[in-house]
Amino acid sequence: MSKPKPQECYYEVLGVEKSATTIEIKKSYRKLVVKHHPDKVKEESLKKQAVENFKKIHNAYQVLSDPDAREFYDKHRDEILKGVDPEDFGKETTGIQIWTYFKSTCFKGFDNEDPKGFWGVYSHLFATLDQEEEAEEKIDEYHYDMPKFGNNESDEEEVLEFYRIWSKFTTKKTFVWVEPFDLSESTSRDHKRWMLKHNKKKRQLARKVFNEKVRALVTIVKKRDPRISRIQKNEILKKQEQMKEQRINQKKMKKISKEIYQKELEKETNELDSRFSKMTVEELSLYNEYQQKEQKLQQKKTQKKQNKYCPICKKSFRSENQWINHLRSKKHKSNVSDLMKLLEKGKVTNLSQKQITNAMEFLKEQGQEWKKKIEQLESRKKKSQQSETDSGDLKQRILKTNDINSTTIENENENENKNSIQTGGNENEILNENGIEKKNLHEGSKHMSKSQKKRLRQQRKQKKNKKYLNLDDEEMKKKQEEKLQKEELRRQKKLLRKQKRKAKKTKTKNNDFTCKVCSQEFKTRTQLFQHLKQLGHHSNF
Repeated sequence: MSKPKPQECYYEVLGVEKSATTIEIKKSYRKLVVKHHPDKVKEESLKKQAVENFKKIHNAYQVLSDPDAREFYDKHRDEILKGVDPEDFGKETTGIQIWTYFKSTCFKGFDNEDPKGFWGVYSHLFATLDQEEEAEEKIDEYHYDMPKFGNNESDEEEVLEFYRIWSKFTTKKTFVWVEPFDLSESTSRDHKRWMLKHNKKKRQLARKVFNEKVRALVTIVKKRDPRISRIQKNEILKKQEQMKEQRINQKKMKKISKEIYQKELEKETNELDSRFSKMTVEELSLYNEYQQKEQKLQQKKTQKKQNKYCPICKKSFRSENQWINHLRSKKHKSNVSDLMKLLEKGKVTNLSQKQITNAMEFLKEQGQEWKKKIEQLESRKKKSQQSETDSGDLKQRILKTNDINSTTIENENENENKNSIQTGGNENEILNENGIEKKNLHEGSKHMSKSQKKRLRQQRKQKKNKKYLNLDDEEMKKKQEEKLQKEELRRQKKLLRKQKRKAKKTKTKNNDFTCKVCSQEFKTRTQLFQHLKQLGHHSNF
């Protein structure tokens, strides 16, 4: 027998890669058809070759244009290229040419009565496969008839059952003809076992390949079957109808539930009216208080659900987690502390009065600690306002007391000149010419009379009040400037000390690694020592 001729790869015939798309295959096919059409060849000797080439191109396009046939070709491409003709592909396992049924050209139309149509071709194919499986069964084994393919008028249940069983096809053939070794040629028992093992592997592999071929063919037929598309459309329509029914039922249930709810409300209102008519004044007041509390609770809940706003940081937050994280943040706490300091000093210029009141109320809501602090602030403000009003009254009182004291002191001086001679030395020690108090006041007060002591006290009060009244703004400013100058001098001294310390540290760290002989500088100590050893400069140290 002559070996079959090896075939050319369909991808090479069309001049396309294996990963090419259907659009690329179509473009290359059209170009090749225009180029290699036999009508363009004028010489009769070359017409036969042109026709053969055109047939090759057409067959390659028929296989690669169909996605299912292309998938099967990609799996068994090596076997086909070795020399197995696709028309004879599968003759060893079955009398049917399975490869031809993968093509869309194996049938013509979808007429029920036409034997060359879709129903006639594939019904004959599956019937012959069932007969071959029955022939391979044992004599005692019972044969279960496989479902028939049917036609366009068959029921949905029959169609679905056919594809359900044939998609799980498993052959009962032995595949003995695939065995590469003959057991009669074995030389020993071990050799025979080895042959059996390899023969079994080959049979299992051939059975697996055949099952895959039949199942792949079933999937291709299912995609081409118009009954399946019809069943799928019917299922979609059924689902849509079910959805409509569900929506209608839901609307009905809503109406019924509303009616029931309204009836229950009417009953409850009637019962409440009857109860209110029987209730006393005290019971009604308690009931109103209870309702007010519930309203407040609901308002608080609605406020929590709403977007929360921080008047201090001027930010809004949607969720509670964001709000809690903001209150715990360092930035918020620092802003609060800065605002409290400014409120204590009374130097808030960036905010208006409304913003300040909102911030104060916000802090009161946060907790008892902030409540206490704000209450203390408010009490301090009130006291400061009172002190300002009282200070004006004080000045007027001091002026009156000074006039009264001046008259009383002159009268007492005339009456008590005699006693002043005895205690004159002590008085000179107590007071200066300007009337300023000295240290040895307590020593002189022991030898003074009660009237003299009273006079001294009045003089002290006068001097203090004069100081309080005569203090000008310029003097206060001078004192403040002096304090600031002293503080600046202290800071400058501290900075100078720090700079000196840093300079000392840098000197210790940045030691100069220089050679004292040739004054060459080095980055590290090791480099300096190498230099000393090489040139002998270490002898001069």
